[in-house]
Amino acid sequence: MFMKHLLTLCLLAALAMPAMAQNLKFIGRVNVGFGAQYESLDYSGDQVVYSPGGGMGLEAGLGYELIKRLDAYATLGFQKNLALQYESVNGTSNKTSASFGRGYFTAGLNKLFKTSDGVLNGIILGAGLNYNFPGKLKLTENSHDMGEWTYTNALGYQVEAKLRLKFTDTFSMDPGFRYRNIYFEYEPTANSAWPAPANMNRLNATGVDLSLTLVKRI
Repeated sequence: MFMKHLLTLCLLAALAMPAMAQNLKFIGRVNVGFGAQYESLDYSGDQVVYSPGGGMGLEAGLGYELIKRLDAYATLGFQKNLALQYESVNGTSNKTSASFGRGYFTAGLNKLFKTSDGVLNGIILGAGLNYNFPGKLKLTENSHDMGEWTYTNALGYQVEAKLRLKFTDTFSMDPGFRYRNIYFEYEPTANSAWPAPANMNRLNATGVDLSLTLVKRI
C-alpha cells in the first residue's frame, strides 16, 4: 500500500514538473546605484565623495509566475562602491580612497500591468525584502590609512518600477529603477578602527538603483 501511494505521488510530481518549468524564469540584473547619503574625504585640499548606498552591482536568480502577470522572485547579488583619487609625481604619491561592498539576497513580488501586445508590453511594479551581508568599510585619506569598520547583517526592503520590453514569448528586458532602504549597525572587532565616528555607527546604505533586468523563461 505504501509503495502504491509513493508511486502515485511520484507520477503526480512528474506530471506537474513540465507545467512548473513553463512558469520558471531566469533573472539577470545589472545595477548602477546612487546613495541617499554621501560622505567626503580630503585629497590635497579637494574632496573625494563616496556613498555606501552607491556603486555597481550584479544579480542573478529565479522568478516564478504564480498567476497570470504576477511573479515571485528571488535573487543573489553583490554591489561595490569604490571612490579613488591617486597621484604620483617625482616619486611622491598621494592617495585617498573609500571602499565598501555588500552581498545580498532579495525576494518579493512583481506585477505586470499590460499596456499592449507590442515590444513595449507594459509596466511592472514590485516590492520585496532584502537581507544584506556587508563587507568592511575601508578609508584612506591623503595616504593615511584611517582603518576599517565592520557592520552587522541587516534586513531591508525595496520597491521598484520597470518597463517590460518583450521581444519574444520567452525573452524580455526590463529597464527601470529600484529604491532600497538599508541601514547597517557598527560591530566592533579586534581589527576595527576605534572609536567609530558618529556618522559611522549606523551606516546608511539606502539608495536608488538604475537597472536593466534580463528575463528568460526556462
